[in-house]
Amino acid sequence: MLVPVVLGERRLRFPLIASPKLDGMGLSITDQGPVTRGGSLLPNERIREYLDRDDLRLDADLVCTIHGF
Repeated sequence: MLVPVVLGERRLRFPLIASPKLDGMGLSITDQGPVTRGGSLLPNERIREYLDRDDLRLDADLVCTIHGF
């Protein structure tokens, strides 16, 4: 999620519930194939080939994880 405004600590009410930040990249599946939020082709060729299917339409975040981490 892109956060437009950050609140100052004084305005927050504790305790807070939070979740860990997952780092990823935004992508869309278009007629040109998988593209990033900036409009360039997805840099990883293997993932680009996997996602480049006629039956798939997405606007999502791509997050890669390491097993056991």
